[in-house]
Amino acid sequence: MSYDTWLSDPTPMEEIEKNFYVLEELKNEEILRKLMNSSIEDSPHLFMGFIQVTYNGQEIFGQDIFSLINHVWATYENLLIETHEKGYANLSHPEGDITAISVQTNKKDPTLLEISVLPDDLESRKDFSLPKHPFLQAMYDGFVAYYKAYASYCENEEIKQNLIDHLEIIQKRLL
Repeated sequence: MSYDTWLSDPTPMEEIEKNFYVLEELKNEEILRKLMNSSIEDSPHLFMGFIQVTYNGQEIFGQDIFSLINHVWATYENLLIETHEKGYANLSHPEGDITAISVQTNKKDPTLLEISVLPDDLESRKDFSLPKHPFLQAMYDGFVAYYKAYASYCENEEIKQNLIDHLEIIQKRLL
């Protein structure tokens, strides 16, 4: 996850890495705890950034889906739920440079997932065909890890309980 790195053009990775925090790394706990509990009054930096999703070294989702981290995870949550329940998902993303994300099960090979990332600039459209179950499982695992970390770092008990309850509902829905 990255925060405070967005410019009008995508930021070079070396700049992003200065403010890039891997959720599972203990060395990042203090800064993530601070970011996850900040408010407009406390900090000029709301918990904004992107979640980088790669497959075989190729970025599927990244800094072109830049927003409040909760909004990015909400987009991915909808992607998971719709794909799980219907076999496909067509989502718009209200912020960043992405117009839509399209995900569907390959009709000829149901073990594959076809993903299209449709940016505002349609010339840079990205299309992927990848193993369905491993991709969805990795997205699910990331989603669960984020919600668990957020709940554990959250200092507001009401928000913490809402996060735990929401995660339980989503886990039941996706199992």
